[in-house]
Amino acid sequence: MYRSKNPYKIRIEKDETGKEHYYVSFKDGMGITHDIEISYELYLEFKSFESEHIREANIFQRYIEHMQLSESQLHKRAMQQQKSVDDIVIDKTVMEILERELSELPEIQRRRLVLYYFHGLTYEGIAKTEGLSKVAIKYAIDKAMKKIRKKFKNFKLGG
Repeated sequence: MYRSKNPYKIRIEKDETGKEHYYVSFKDGMGITHDIEISYELYLEFKSFESEHIREANIFQRYIEHMQLSESQLHKRAMQQQKSVDDIVIDKTVMEILERELSELPEIQRRRLVLYYFHGLTYEGIAKTEGLSKVAIKYAIDKAMKKIRKKFKNFKLGG
């Protein structure tokens, strides 16, 4: 299944009163990350666009792309080991837990962790962007990872 690689990320955060706030994050041409609060209606439009994009990509992947593959490429794909249902369920469960735990991190820790692990920035790169020391960035990322590891510590696979 295709996972969208949009140039932006959308998310929901709850404030201390429990009210939901909707955000879109993106990098500009200079590589600076912007985080903007948006309306619920605009959030729904982003979600709708993502769903449509994923649906179209899946159609392409399933049907159109196969018309362009050579016989040897098709054979190679057919011989690839398929994941078991258990592995698929475990992967999905782990991703859901990870996404939930990321969403529960304080915004600063989440941003720094995402920049480091998912966007490949170094501690130095993040520190330069945020005008902080490398040590401060490493501390925030380590603290976020400790929180996430704590949640996964009691997670057991297969019963």
